[in-house]
Amino acid sequence: MTFASRQRVGFVDWRSFTSTWTATGSAPDIGNGTLTCRYLHVGKLIHVNFHFVAGSTTTFGTGEWRFTVPIQPVLPSTSFDFAAGEAYLENNASAGFHAHARFTDVSGSWELELLNGATNVLVTGAVPFAWGDTDFWNTKISYETDFT
Repeated sequence: MTFASRQRVGFVDWRSFTSTWTATGSAPDIGNGTLTCRYLHVGKLIHVNFHFVAGSTTTFGTGEWRFTVPIQPVLPSTSFDFAAGEAYLENNASAGFHAHARFTDVSGSWELELLNGATNVLVTGAVPFAWGDTDFWNTKISYETDFT
């Protein structure tokens, strides 16, 4: 079976979507940076990939960053720290950092959380480093939805 014929018999394609980037303080602005988002919806399971590259005119706002997802998740009513996936953040001037993504509330917005030793520090325009031109992050998350 060829790749083209597999697509015709029910394999699902990745779809692009636009995520809204906000912060708990002043608003960030993508400027000439890029935020590429795509998702795969299979039954009640959603897989999402995000890839962000800062540009020379990107501003990072203040407070913890949040990004919307394409389809609302089904979360346990008591879990505001629902882990959704892993992330990698890189300051091109120094080093890379591992983080994880979590849902912050049932509206479906989520924030990146940096694992910093024994404490968790939320990602901002200054944490884990002062973000600048060509710095980037990417993450992959998976979650359940009640939409089929």
